[in-house]
Amino acid sequence: MTDNYGMPDNAVRAYKCARCGNMFEAQRQVASTCPICGYTCSENLCNVVDTTNEDY
Repeated sequence: MTDNYGMPDNAVRAYKCARCGNMFEAQRQVASTCPICGYTCSENLCNVVDTTNEDY
């Protein structure tokens, strides 16, 4: 996602998987598959959260 909707430069929209709790970057207006458990997330199935893209 390139639009950050007024968020800080190091923030991205992400899904928190409803099945396993993994957080991963959300794709714009498309259902995304959790890389850990394979669950298909969309805005109405998983929580949308703002996360950092910084490596800690």
